[in-house]
Amino acid sequence: MKMIGLEDIKKIGNWISNKGRKLEEYRWKYHFGKGAKEDVLKELRKYQNEDGGFGNGLNPDCLTPSSSPAVTAMACKILYEIGCTESNDIIEAALHYFEKNHFDENTCTWSTVIKENNDAPHGTWWHFEEYGNNTWGFNPSMDIAAFMLYWTKKDSKGFRMASRSFKKGLKRLYKVHQMDIDELNCYINALTIAKSRQDKFNFDLLSMEKKIAELGNLAIYNDSSKWISDFMPQPLDLIDSINGDNLILYPYIKNKLDENILLFIDDFHNNGLRDIPWTWGVDYSDYFEASKNQWKGILALEKVLKCKRLGYVEPYYDTKIA
Repeated sequence: MKMIGLEDIKKIGNWISNKGRKLEEYRWKYHFGKGAKEDVLKELRKYQNEDGGFGNGLNPDCLTPSSSPAVTAMACKILYEIGCTESNDIIEAALHYFEKNHFDENTCTWSTVIKENNDAPHGTWWHFEEYGNNTWGFNPSMDIAAFMLYWTKKDSKGFRMASRSFKKGLKRLYKVHQMDIDELNCYINALTIAKSRQDKFNFDLLSMEKKIAELGNLAIYNDSSKWISDFMPQPLDLIDSINGDNLILYPYIKNKLDENILLFIDDFHNNGLRDIPWTWGVDYSDYFEASKNQWKGILALEKVLKCKRLGYVEPYYDTKIA
């Protein structure tokens, strides 16, 4: 069976260290080297604001220093990824931010796009329009609700707020017949979190799982030749991006997923790490060049970590890179 070997790990790690961000370098070393969780936390703090939220370019496509729910959700994914099962001061501040900012009591969603995005370089999809679509379904609200339920106490205001949001998100899930892959990822992450703490999630998780699997199979692009070259929705996208304990959707997509991973390994051996296929659509060329390399490191880390969880990374034990 084709595998990602030690030399591949070294090659990707060196690329991230030389051309990526410090944050991804420390995340990579934590998962594939001798890095410490504390190094990741220290670097992640640099993106957190006094209000508890995250901004400051943590999302490389949105460089506003201001906090936003979407970017704060991104930080929470990293915290979960590195094993922060218990709350800490970074998490407590983020949870407080979610309680106080950009929550719509009627829809039970957090805003995806905020006005402050327009004050700094950003991709066109992050541009705030006064009467535009500034909330993308339950992206990132399902992520946020799940993290709040996971980290808050049952009798807290945040827990009650998150429960309402999660419940509304499930209503949307069961109602729709298709869903874009980015919003679906939020549901996959939420299901992963919920299954790890079922005592705090009083919902029908089996029905949730089956509906997500149904929508996931519909979301996958049929032409597998486009999965790698064009970054089209692919089976690997249906594996949670938060380093969960369980590969929940694996039984539903096993054959397609194995094909996807082999294509990824072949492509890496032949072409190295691919550039991202999207552009900002606006004239921020200098900023976008930096963004491209940052995303390149982020996506490489996420894909290889998924491959490791699926058994496609050769074990290297005490030979782990520094």
